[in-house]
Amino acid sequence: MAQLQVMENIRPRMLPRGWYPDQPQNIASFIESSSLIPGRPKGISCIVPHAGWAFSGKLAAAGIGTLKDADLIVLMGGHLGPGSRVMRLVGDAYETPLGNISADTGFINFLSDRINVQATEAPDNTTEVLFPFLRYFFPDTPVAALRIPSGPVAALAGKAAAEYSAVSGRKLVVAGSTDLTHYGTDYGFTPRGTGLEAYRWVTEVNDRAFIEASLRTDWRGMINCGEKNRAACSSGAAAAAAVFARETATALGREPVGELLGYSTSREAAAGKSLSGFVGYSAILFR
Repeated sequence: MAQLQVMENIRPRMLPRGWYPDQPQNIASFIESSSLIPGRPKGISCIVPHAGWAFSGKLAAAGIGTLKDADLIVLMGGHLGPGSRVMRLVGDAYETPLGNISADTGFINFLSDRINVQATEAPDNTTEVLFPFLRYFFPDTPVAALRIPSGPVAALAGKAAAEYSAVSGRKLVVAGSTDLTHYGTDYGFTPRGTGLEAYRWVTEVNDRAFIEASLRTDWRGMINCGEKNRAACSSGAAAAAAVFARETATALGREPVGELLGYSTSREAAAGKSLSGFVGYSAILFR
């Protein structure tokens, strides 16, 4: 009797061209030309941006490229408010130009026993734009892709990831995805007007406050900066990554160490062109 072939339910690429390269060689060239620092200590968790690669791809590569090898990568995206549910991306695999990434359900099932997790098939740049980086740096490692709201459930998700690693014996790393302040008339957010003063406030005050809370793994401070000061569009995902780092380090009897790998804005990426809005980006590594 002929054996039936089981077809995977593959989550296809949904973002239009321009977000990231279409061809494998272009992805490899982009990553290889990024300013990754050889010999940097590897981390257990990172916070990375999720804009198009032309704007924040080098920072995303720096964060994901310095994660430790693991048995499972938990990718946490966002764009969800504090009243939303955690969402899991539907699919047995995630499509990338470098090949498909196997989707893992072990942690998602573990998390679903603790909090309400809803399935979603909707497009989501906060996760998809990072899939090619995961496939490049960790070609054989399965991924659990989730979207995390910007509320206390973010801390529960981060803690659950650390607990799952401990009880399952699987080595986990976590990538939390967020951009920082979206400033300008394009985004309906101009509390400091326009011009250089506004730019300095974003880069030196608003984004800085979120970054410093992240380095302290202060999830409440991170979410507060995101919700009240609009300093992060997906603070829940970042907070969950920070909590995972803190819980994992604490279990090993030490303090987590956070490092800012880099910071920029879309204004720099636009090469001095006049913009009616700009966005901040950072990459943070936790060890």
